[in-house]
Amino acid sequence: MKSLNKKTIGFWILIVVTVLVVLSLIVRFNEKITGPARIASQYEWTIVHLEQDKLSTLLKSNGLIQKQQVELFHLSRPDYITFSLKDGLTIGQSLNQGELVAQFISLEDQYRITNLQGDLAQARAQLSAQSTGLKRAQQEEADQELQFSKAQLAAYRPIVERQRELYNKQVISRQELEITEAQNQLYEIEVALREAGLRSARSGEKSELLSIIQTQITAAASELSLLNSKAAASMIHAPFSGILVQPVDSLGEKLHLCKNDTFVVQMPVDAAHIHSVKAGQ
Repeated sequence: MKSLNKKTIGFWILIVVTVLVVLSLIVRFNEKITGPARIASQYEWTIVHLEQDKLSTLLKSNGLIQKQQVELFHLSRPDYITFSLKDGLTIGQSLNQGELVAQFISLEDQYRITNLQGDLAQARAQLSAQSTGLKRAQQEEADQELQFSKAQLAAYRPIVERQRELYNKQVISRQELEITEAQNQLYEIEVALREAGLRSARSGEKSELLSIIQTQITAAASELSLLNSKAAASMIHAPFSGILVQPVDSLGEKLHLCKNDTFVVQMPVDAAHIHSVKAGQ
């Protein structure tokens, strides 16, 4: 009876061991995996300057799907171009999507913009002065010159009349009379010019000149707008909101932005433990 019981117990023990072995092959139990790991932002964006005449921006995802977007900005141009980050950027600073972070500066374009701004301001001031008339002091000066010319003409007219009387009496020659009359005509022309100058000082220049100045203003403003648009296109903005982290100099990074709403963990796992890694773990 004892021998039978021992055989029965041994049989059941064998059954239990067999079942446990089968279950261990089928059922996966949770397993704790330890090792070095890296916590990274799911989305990272960098500005990289490795080649002298090229600058690239890299947008990557550290999730399951890797995405890379590279934009190349060629810097080799006849004029001197510099690249600069926005003043005041610091590590740990938060940036908003679309915020300006860097820009290219063309010295040639900057020089042209400065000159155009000066030309435009000068042309507008000239248009204003010519449209509304000269200053009061200049108008008074023009009026004084006109009064002097009129007085000079008035003082000379008796001389002309006297010369004509002498000519009629045949005291002087025809040539002497013509010289006197010619001088009188010069005085009359001078008065007419002074009157025109005074009208111009009070009311502005002719419409033809104003039209020319307006055309110059329109051309300068159009060129300035084009250069400003070009300068705006040379600015680099943040593609998403995030935090600035330390750029890696050895990789040529000038700026490194990480999105701070989603993070992933990256760690090496032995091939034997891959089966223990599950989604959402």
